[in-house]
Amino acid sequence: MIKTLKTLLCAVVLLTSCKDDVTDSVIPEYNIHYSCNATLVNAYLQQTEQVGLDCQGGYVRVYNKKNLSASDVIGLGGLLILQNYEGAFHAFDLACPYCFAEGKTGTKVSRISMKDDGITAVCPSCASEYGAVFWGSPAPTAGPANEEKLILRRYRAQRLMDGVTVTVTR
Repeated sequence: MIKTLKTLLCAVVLLTSCKDDVTDSVIPEYNIHYSCNATLVNAYLQQTEQVGLDCQGGYVRVYNKKNLSASDVIGLGGLLILQNYEGAFHAFDLACPYCFAEGKTGTKVSRISMKDDGITAVCPSCASEYGAVFWGSPAPTAGPANEEKLILRRYRAQRLMDGVTVTVTR
């Protein structure tokens, strides 16, 4: 009986202490609207040889507004869109939540980038790391954002039925 009560108490504590990682980000919510051709987006936006968004393990950072259409809304710092190794798409705001919360960059947004390992996002200003973004986790894994438990703003990303278009929404 006591063991059952302890288990129940632990379950209640865990469930009530869990945060909704989408609404608990310090990065403001935006009504995101962005669509791209997964095959062309890296060459067009980043002019890079990295693995494209149309491949598992591929990602793109979207933040240069002059390359966007008038209807695109990409958040505070832009978007990190990626396809994990199981074929699922994930999207996050590029704004570093630690730098934003601390006002470390003034009016300029500190944008996360990808490390050379191709799977870890990192803030160049505060060195906060997000090592599980490819698995859909907005939680930090190292640095001051990890110490403060400041998570990335996550958005919905999916491939449309046409097989080439990826959309990101709130």
